[in-house]
Amino acid sequence: MKKELRRWMRKGYFYIKQKRQKMSNGITLTFYMKENTESEDLLVIYSALPVKGSSVYNYVRTLDDVNCNKLYILDDFGENRAGVFYLGENGTMDVRDAVKELITNIQKKQKKFSIHFFREHLKAVLLRFI
Repeated sequence: MKKELRRWMRKGYFYIKQKRQKMSNGITLTFYMKENTESEDLLVIYSALPVKGSSVYNYVRTLDDVNCNKLYILDDFGENRAGVFYLGENGTMDVRDAVKELITNIQKKQKKFSIHFFREHLKAVLLRFI
């Protein structure tokens, strides 16, 4: 019972704190930004592929003590909202383009940010197509 309550509370917290933004190509991204005014670094964190069910934010507790700004981007696209590797559906690259636009927009707003990627293998996939 306690485990179920904690899970429900986490989902509620992220539901309240997350943002949804429609990008210029029509794709709506869901993300959670944890800001740190003392840091000039932006760490971009991608969701891991879910074992079952829909995509969730990963590594939040793991990175809690990391002293920087954190952008968690939810990969809630595809069948059962289980993710599309941040690329796109049906051979398109529209999700990848939307993610790139989101990161670029955040960096433009906060010119001081140096961007770092937590999941390096996904960074390689994304940068290959940029």
